[in-house]
Amino acid sequence: MVEEDKSDLSADLLLQAARYAPHVIPLVQECVETLLRLNRPAQAAGLLNEVPPDVQQNGRIGMLRVRAGLALGDTSEAEHYFGTGVTVDDIREGEISVTDVWYQWQALLRSKETGVPFSEELTEQLRNEVDPPNQYDFRLYTRPKHGQPTATEVAPMPN
Repeated sequence: MVEEDKSDLSADLLLQAARYAPHVIPLVQECVETLLRLNRPAQAAGLLNEVPPDVQQNGRIGMLRVRAGLALGDTSEAEHYFGTGVTVDDIREGEISVTDVWYQWQALLRSKETGVPFSEELTEQLRNEVDPPNQYDFRLYTRPKHGQPTATEVAPMPN
């Protein structure tokens, strides 16, 4: 309980700081990530609506807007984000944040279509069934498509 109180206090202080300096992207990013981790997506979305337009145009801030929307059960931010083309200037090969958000979006869509509750298990099931479009897939690995040989079947390692 004490740790939760400290986490909530930290989040409240971050929120105050981000509202005081909404043009500082790393501060806004840290605040929103903290709010989402503490299951406070409405506050995260509220802060993202308050930041200046140039901050809202940042690719990572856009991705956080999608995450906040998904946490609130809203897919419209994801539809816009992925529909207009994702640009995260500082993304690196192997960073799967965009891929993770894409899978969360697809899991929420499937949940709404089938009535199966949205969960990490549903997201993981989709990871095993579907590959994201190439432009959103920054993984250094992919799962073999059904019927295709794996890399070791194509070129076995020498003994």
